[in-house]
Amino acid sequence: MAALFASDASADDLQVAAAASLQGVLDELLERWAEQSPTPATRVSYGGSQILARQLHAGAPYALYLPADRRWLLQALAWAGA
Repeated sequence: MAALFASDASADDLQVAAAASLQGVLDELLERWAEQSPTPATRVSYGGSQILARQLHAGAPYALYLPADRRWLLQALAWAGA
């Protein structure tokens, strides 16, 4: 799994964009993390890697992008100028 971190996200909440196929494992991981560290609050948007990448490119305030498809990670990095 690959991830892209963005710096424009709010410090109050951790905004995460994740592929729908990761929902089961990510929900469990975040539940365990919240037990250990209740802050910051985590908000996850699940969807297709392409849709989430386009939302990120359009300015969605995601701090973390977890695509299922490496091609969309590379595209998001290209859009970010990385």
